[in-house]
Amino acid sequence: MNITVTQTYGLGDTLFYDDVTLDNIDLSLSTPDKGVVPGFSDSRSSSNEGLFIPLWEFNYYDFISGEEYMINAEKPGLEPITAQVIIPPKPVIVDIKYTPSTSTGSVVRDRFELTLSDDTDEDNYYYFRAQETIEESGFEFRRDFRFYSLPSNPIDQSFLEEVITSISDRDFNGKSEHTIILYGERIKRPQTSVEFQVFQITKEHYDFIQNYEKFNSNGPLEEPVNFNSNIAGGHGIFAITSKPDIVEL
Repeated sequence: MNITVTQTYGLGDTLFYDDVTLDNIDLSLSTPDKGVVPGFSDSRSSSNEGLFIPLWEFNYYDFISGEEYMINAEKPGLEPITAQVIIPPKPVIVDIKYTPSTSTGSVVRDRFELTLSDDTDEDNYYYFRAQETIEESGFEFRRDFRFYSLPSNPIDQSFLEEVITSISDRDFNGKSEHTIILYGERIKRPQTSVEFQVFQITKEHYDFIQNYEKFNSNGPLEEPVNFNSNIAGGHGIFAITSKPDIVEL
């Protein structure tokens, strides 16, 4: 739900972060039902050392499937940037079977057997998320699973495996239903509940996720990653997911 807007500078201009300003930005979201909704920022990111980037939000949350939304960012002295996205339809979970691991290890992988309904006439892209609610010392809190394609890592080094966060239906397009097996890794603790979510995302969003994961796993001798962009007048990705289909397990 957060958007960051940054300005590209030459290398010499970033020797001292005090000279880099990200103030006076006007961010707005054009919606099909509420008109133009202004952005606001109550917090800042410290993900880049010394550079605190505003995290933008909008008082608008009920995005409409099939409708187009446009974001516009302006700053005095710079060309405006814009981007559009059409909200994908909400996906449909036909069935999901959850099998907790019986391993005695401290880190385990649970089995998720997910069956999705897939539109046979379109290319579709899906994003997965699952959270467990655990209780510890009288408090409840939630943790995300990390999904892999194998029930265990044979060399016990999870960072050498590819984490599965999203998939394309290119391998099963034409089928009205498809079943996917995922293994969710977690620290073994008593669970009170598990929630599984599936979102449908745009192709641009999917491509960016794949590029980002490839970038993070690339070695020094591999080919550089070229990130895709859908920002007119700038660089980056503007993406809004569908509403999720949610199943409590």
